[in-house]
Amino acid sequence: MEGYKNLIGKTAIVTGSARGIGAGIAIDLGKRGANVVVNYTSQRGEVAAAAVSKRIEAGGSNVATVQANVADMSDLQKLVDAALILSENRKVDIVVHNAATGDDCYLEDMTERFYEDQTDANLKAPIFLTKLVLPYIAQGGRIVMITSVSARMGIPQQTVYAATKAALEGICKVWATELGKKHGITVNCVSPGPVATDMWTECEPEVVADFQPAIDATPAAARVGEVSDIVPILAFAPFARAMHIQSIPMWVGSSNNYAYLVVDDKSKDAVIIDPANPDEVAPVLQEQIKAGKINLTAIVNTHHHWDHAGGNKKLLAFSEFKGKPIIGGKDCEGVTQTPKNGEGFKIGDIAVKALYTPCHTQDSICWFMEDSTGRVVFTGDTLFHGGCGRFFEGSAEEMNTALNKTLSSIPDDTKVYPGHEYTKANVKFAVSVSQSEPVKKLEAFAENNKETQGKFTIGDEKKHNVFMRMDDPVIQEATGKTDPIEVMAKLREMKNSFQPPPEQKL
Repeated sequence: MEGYKNLIGKTAIVTGSARGIGAGIAIDLGKRGANVVVNYTSQRGEVAAAAVSKRIEAGGSNVATVQANVADMSDLQKLVDAALILSENRKVDIVVHNAATGDDCYLEDMTERFYEDQTDANLKAPIFLTKLVLPYIAQGGRIVMITSVSARMGIPQQTVYAATKAALEGICKVWATELGKKHGITVNCVSPGPVATDMWTECEPEVVADFQPAIDATPAAARVGEVSDIVPILAFAPFARAMHIQSIPMWVGSSNNYAYLVVDDKSKDAVIIDPANPDEVAPVLQEQIKAGKINLTAIVNTHHHWDHAGGNKKLLAFSEFKGKPIIGGKDCEGVTQTPKNGEGFKIGDIAVKALYTPCHTQDSICWFMEDSTGRVVFTGDTLFHGGCGRFFEGSAEEMNTALNKTLSSIPDDTKVYPGHEYTKANVKFAVSVSQSEPVKKLEAFAENNKETQGKFTIGDEKKHNVFMRMDDPVIQEATGKTDPIEVMAKLREMKNSFQPPPEQKL
């Protein structure tokens, strides 16, 4: 889908991305919302890489421009380090192995140096860069290798080039099995023919002539390809089947709520979570329905409070949404379905599970969702970044169970989407209790980012959320308690009466 930002929050490394196919891929991934590491090798590529990075930044994505010779093992770590700095959760989601050298040479003229230069860049680099990335690869991550039809055509002078590209295609099959089973990674090859890039224009005339019969035989268009022919294929390969989440802020400046549109990109099936203010939510949904981007299947609620479920009936009054089921807790407005704890439903290929978390309200449900590209949880007013909801209908024991048993049991890489933008206020209280490094990092992030939803995982919350650290000696000292339930109760009491210090104005 043109212009569809289905890669928001993802981080990509594209080797050899200053020019040609690599530049086109990097720019397109940035357009789709990904953070991108742009790689160039020499001073010749520095200006071009800067131009690519500028285009990515203009589209609203973050970018790191890294000079690294992929043939040099010591340089590969630079790319990984840059990606981890860009990444919101220290994960790498996409690696595109594009960098290659393709000098031509007859066998009788070949030297060992020529052989090593090509194999180091074309074969050794993808293997060892992938090895370096593995500890940080995201669940459902994507690896894409740019190979070549040269692997199968028998073009003279391409002994080493053809061998390295054929080897990559073999490795692709191995990794699809090996890494797929261990890490849930999908590995693909894209194998272009001649493409109008620097590498093509610098080919020996004899090589160009040898390619001509293949060009002439191309059924769709008998011509040398363009970068624009290749990029859409690469855009499809990384996350062809993806869970897409669009945040819809509501009542900004007062209650700062979020509704969330969750879409399965393949089927276009979608649900809207907590659309409490239809005046702000309905236009977003109507536009996407009209454009054919979504098939809205249900309204989903996290709990019955008016600022989460109070817009259900009003939304159903619109003709586009009439008759849609309302899935939520038993007290939600107009609810038609209430899954049992641990049960759920599907949104296309997205598996949804209801996690009962009674306390803020007795019908509070956190919705855990998972597909091949990752995991998320919508926590309503149970869990916030750096905080938790008030115990309106429950006890400290129930909130401790909700946070430190139920939600703590889901995978650490699960991204958290809370019902309100309360992070800045929450972290002010957290800092008064703990000055740990994770809390300070959250404070800095909240200070510099207006929206924080989906930027942190359950694993992050276990580090910086004081309500999920009942065994932390610092938290116990601050509360004067050691029993987890008593620590939770005291923390909430302290938070309820907390008055942040006035901001200093110079």
